[in-house]
Amino acid sequence: MDAITHGLVGGLIARLGPTEKLGGSATAVCAVSAVLPDLDYALLLAGPGAYYCHHREATHSLVAGIVFATIIAALAVAATGKKAFGTFWGLALAGFLSHVLLDALTPFGTLAFFPFSDRRLAGDVLCLVDPWLSCIAFGATAIGFSPRHRARAALFGLALVVGYVGGCFGVRQLALEKTQEEAKGIQGKSRIEVLPVPMLPFVWHGVVDAKAAYYVFEVRGSKSTLVRVLTKAVETPWVQKVRKDPFAESFFKATRFPVIEDTVDEFGHHIAVHDLGLELATGRRLFVLKADLDPMNDEIVQIQVLLRDAAAPAK
Repeated sequence: MDAITHGLVGGLIARLGPTEKLGGSATAVCAVSAVLPDLDYALLLAGPGAYYCHHREATHSLVAGIVFATIIAALAVAATGKKAFGTFWGLALAGFLSHVLLDALTPFGTLAFFPFSDRRLAGDVLCLVDPWLSCIAFGATAIGFSPRHRARAALFGLALVVGYVGGCFGVRQLALEKTQEEAKGIQGKSRIEVLPVPMLPFVWHGVVDAKAAYYVFEVRGSKSTLVRVLTKAVETPWVQKVRKDPFAESFFKATRFPVIEDTVDEFGHHIAVHDLGLELATGRRLFVLKADLDPMNDEIVQIQVLLRDAAAPAK
């Protein structure tokens, strides 16, 4: 979810009541805390690989939430002179948790229990950037600029947010059932997932992960259409060697639907990997792992993650 929507939702939470006592400082604390986990965008400075493998990890964990809430509450007390550490701490934690929850509802998910667990929670209910949710939060915030309607606008806005998420969840369940029906004739299937389509809350991508290929369906209400079949690459010794590389291992761990390409020429084998789920969410291949192997000894001579695969046109 984008930082602006996170901040707006955090501000709405603060306006439910604490702002009457603490004024704008309560809104600032909750809104800042709701945006703060995305500090890990700084990982881009270390390269696309570091960002892709570790985004929504340490700064999105519940441990980080407790630390952030304590620091922000202490700073708020120092800045305002108000002896309300407990209230500020609660607001900061509420803002942080709203961020983690919204991110956990997207296909990319979040590692909320890091470092105790590397399981990525991904609800597949909301898009990575959801303009409809953003409009709801912005509208409630705009109405709340009037002190007379602030608390009611915040309550109504958050109720709409919950209702919208609940509606998306219900439509997703219908899309999942439809995809499961379509998958009955597919051999070797291991899992079935349904992903939201950007800008279209009533259209979903059903992905059937089978032994030989990925089958992608476009589900619109009671209708579904097979739109793509991606044959999986054979797990050659060169692909297996790349998988064992520590850097590549972290990449594969963050990739839900890895699409692997293995090509060979006089310079050796060239392995490319990208996430089908992220491609469906953005319409292009982003964060592509590329590995080149020496033709003489099959050792990896170069491995890197590119932000975008220049060889693959946007769809």
